[in-house]
Amino acid sequence: MTEITISIPDFGSMTDDEVSSHPLAWGRDGKWSRQTRWLLSHFGTHRLELNEAWAMTSPVWQCPCCQRYKPEIAKLTDQGVLHCQLDHHHDHLGDLAGEILRAATCHDIPDELVRVRKRACNAALLLIERFAETLICNDCNAADAAMKAALGHRVDRHFSFSPLEIANFILPKPNSSHEPDNARGLEIWTHAQAQFSERLKFAEQLAKRITAGLHDRERLNYTGLDSGYDDAKLLFKLAADQGGPRNHPRGIGDALLARSRSTAGRFSNPKKLSAAPFRIPTAEEFQLLDQTKANSSPWRNSGANWSCAACSRSKFEITRLSKKGKWMALIMELNDFEEETNPISLQRRSFHYDLPLIFGQCKRITVCQDCRQIVTDAKTLVPSVIEDCMPIDAIRKLAQDPKPHQGHVIDRPEIIRVVEANTQWAKAAEDFWIHRDHANDIAFHQLRLVRNTGLSDSAARRQLIPELVAAKKLPGFESDEWFDWLIAESKRSF
Repeated sequence: MTEITISIPDFGSMTDDEVSSHPLAWGRDGKWSRQTRWLLSHFGTHRLELNEAWAMTSPVWQCPCCQRYKPEIAKLTDQGVLHCQLDHHHDHLGDLAGEILRAATCHDIPDELVRVRKRACNAALLLIERFAETLICNDCNAADAAMKAALGHRVDRHFSFSPLEIANFILPKPNSSHEPDNARGLEIWTHAQAQFSERLKFAEQLAKRITAGLHDRERLNYTGLDSGYDDAKLLFKLAADQGGPRNHPRGIGDALLARSRSTAGRFSNPKKLSAAPFRIPTAEEFQLLDQTKANSSPWRNSGANWSCAACSRSKFEITRLSKKGKWMALIMELNDFEEETNPISLQRRSFHYDLPLIFGQCKRITVCQDCRQIVTDAKTLVPSVIEDCMPIDAIRKLAQDPKPHQGHVIDRPEIIRVVEANTQWAKAAEDFWIHRDHANDIAFHQLRLVRNTGLSDSAARRQLIPELVAAKKLPGFESDEWFDWLIAESKRSF
């Protein structure tokens, strides 16, 4: 038998040097990398905007359009922010073709047939698009939009220049935006226009064929042999089993990615944002919006007298104009936790979780889209935080001056401060879900054994407990009591 010991890194608490020297970070990039830190020093700033695509690629990545490497792509904005961003460039012809296909093929047909037709539409798009989605630098992606804006009505708004076409009309320079050659861009569009039109016609032809059922493809649930015999999956299972429920090697990649991204530069200006202009909807406008949301379960189930659990605004008061000038209102859900009070549960949960706060209950509460946006902003500002990063009381205080028919205006540094002040609360929420999954896993083991073998619950219990102890899913002491407690926890209404 070969024995190895693996230490699971806590990237969230590691220094930049510790992250950059860790084997899992080798060949990757992020705000901690030596190259990024050199770039910050070179440009004389500490403000950084580094997105996920940049973090997921190697420090020696090269843009397939402009052929620049990352040190040549990074640039300092007028606000003194080091901009390190790569974008996924896709063909907007595919978006238009998708609308054509789905509008023609998925109307007035049974739900089971909708799934079949959608699969056919997705397969057809590969034959219609002029190029596959490609990762390019932000400047090349922006050059596509800038060229289409410069050409105006002369180019179809659904047209996208391919990566190679973009390369043919830009003049790249290190650490700056591209200079486009508009005459060359028009020449490329003129050459590609016929092909663009032909592919649109092909989309319409395919829509007719798919609607007629000529491209239906049967697919059962069984998709092939289980790939669980891969070395990587088997090694991960060994590590998970050895670690037990509280030392499960979950989320390592997400933690490294969160540690790699940076949005600090985007929101480092402490100046408070100004409120956008607004208009109060008429009774008729609100009634029409209310009717269109009749099939939306959060809206429908909330009733006419609903109010946001955070800002206390009514359905009418959360209705506001979107950036596109359309009326919008959303009721969304968040988790609200209550502290554990059962002494036995506290004792057993504390065996794994040595923190002063332990949650025993969770209920779903409904809030408006603007209060939910506070959580979204928090996850953007502090990429490492989880969904449950602050209690509802904290959201209520952040939205303490809500205005009817307007979005909340909140200082982003204040959101960061609230997130940092609720670190223990977020850890308690994270452990709550780990505990719930652990209890459900134990109950599933018993249910599966009963169903597969016909054993009684008590007989399955006697057989399972030694196996679960050996698998480190139960402690070696008072294992019978722990098993019964976890089964009871799985039946508890969380």
